[in-house]
Amino acid sequence: MKTAQDRLKFILDFAGTTPKPFAEIIGVKATIIQNINKGLQKTFPYHTAKAINKIFNFSIDWIMDGEGEIFTTAENTLERRTLKIDILLAKTNDIGKRFDFVRTINNLSIEEFIKILEITKERYLEICLENKIPNTKELILLKANFNIKIDDFLFDESNEIKKMIGDKSEFNRQISNLTPTQRAIIKKTLNK
Repeated sequence: MKTAQDRLKFILDFAGTTPKPFAEIIGVKATIIQNINKGLQKTFPYHTAKAINKIFNFSIDWIMDGEGEIFTTAENTLERRTLKIDILLAKTNDIGKRFDFVRTINNLSIEEFIKILEITKERYLEICLENKIPNTKELILLKANFNIKIDDFLFDESNEIKKMIGDKSEFNRQISNLTPTQRAIIKKTLNK
């Protein structure tokens, strides 16, 4: 089963349900499941794969990329995935790679890095695998502890504010109505 759509159909058959009720069972937005089912979304978001794993015991590796065993085994757990972060990061881009680059350039283990940023392993993986923008507290802690520019996480090369992959975040909703001047003020404030 090479595509996310094929894997979802297998999971739905196994669960004996359709996309909308399935989304309710695992606690995610129905549009995510419906878009994967229609082939409009080509990959499972990490949080969706995690939710499916938690309820139905399908392997997160298999859900996300069709690799490995279909069902969770002792060797196929979230903890083991964190040990293979370099392999996982090859499947992401931009924000996820920048975020992990800060960790690696400072020779920190995942545990040390998440302690400094006061986050969990799950949040670390969410940022790395789903390209989530770090929240304000995480950005402040990044800037306070490391020699980085926060706008690397927030702005692209044309100074447009980056959009998160998938559903719009509260940050994007708030920022989408700003004028270019207001955006420049935010950027200047974050760079201090």
